[in-house]
Amino acid sequence: MLTLLAVSLAVGGAAPGPAPQACITMNTRQLPLATRKSPLDSASFTVGGTAVKVCYGRPSLRGRHMLGGEAVPFGKIWRTGANEPTMIHATGPLAIAGIRVPAGS
Repeated sequence: MLTLLAVSLAVGGAAPGPAPQACITMNTRQLPLATRKSPLDSASFTVGGTAVKVCYGRPSLRGRHMLGGEAVPFGKIWRTGANEPTMIHATGPLAIAGIRVPAGS
């Protein structure tokens, strides 16, 4: 998934710089990081001089068969990540799947 996301990013006029070091979570008060079954994870990369960090809840299989299984049958829409929405942090503007996204989170 991350490789596909990285390939689909188009960057315009961004100043180089590091992506934020810490991931922001939206649901920490209700679901503390230490008690989550699916850990918080991130991936950082640079595209066209723009630093990008993708923060997500890394799903844990815990014995389940996900893609193509009962939980996520082929041909059905499903949300990537676990616990809360995936967040993207970037030092410059991006175009993701043709949608312009300003710098920031």
